[in-house]
Amino acid sequence: NVSPSLLRAMVYSEWVTDLPQPAWAYNPPLRHDVPIATAVEALQQRVLERLLNPPLLERLDDMSLKYAANSTMTLGDLFGWTQASVFGDVRNGHFSTAGAVHRSLQQWYARRLAELLLAPKPGTPYDAQSLARAELLSLRSDVRKAQMKPRLEALTRAHLQSLEAVANQALSARMVAPVTQPTAGGTGM
Repeated sequence: NVSPSLLRAMVYSEWVTDLPQPAWAYNPPLRHDVPIATAVEALQQRVLERLLNPPLLERLDDMSLKYAANSTMTLGDLFGWTQASVFGDVRNGHFSTAGAVHRSLQQWYARRLAELLLAPKPGTPYDAQSLARAELLSLRSDVRKAQMKPRLEALTRAHLQSLEAVANQALSARMVAPVTQPTAGGTGM
């Protein structure tokens, strides 16, 4: 939460000099204000990318084999906590207060879940792919309930419809699961 008056004051200003300037020296930005929403969105996406990085997901998946149950963070914890943080307002019906930055995060994360399901990066554990599918199913259910609220403003309705479309497309996509052949030194049957 940053003061709107502060954000309005954070603008690009022209560099003025009385000396003659060559034409190539003038290169103003496209926007004269600070794109704070873009900066916050980029930060949020970097954090989530780190959390959903295949090596981290593999480590969390392996921890269930190395430690007693409920003694460490699990993949289920990561996905559950992230889902609650990103889409908790949709689940509890307070989505009308979500601003542009939070809506952008929701759109990005829904697409990231779809990517984990449909085109996972090499090294992504199958358990993470399964959890991504479960979270998309949960999101679709929550969005459908949220859309039944009366008097939704147009932007909120469009946002919810977009989230539902992302979930539907990912969940209804036809995939061909690759069949791996046994290796020469493996125990093929």
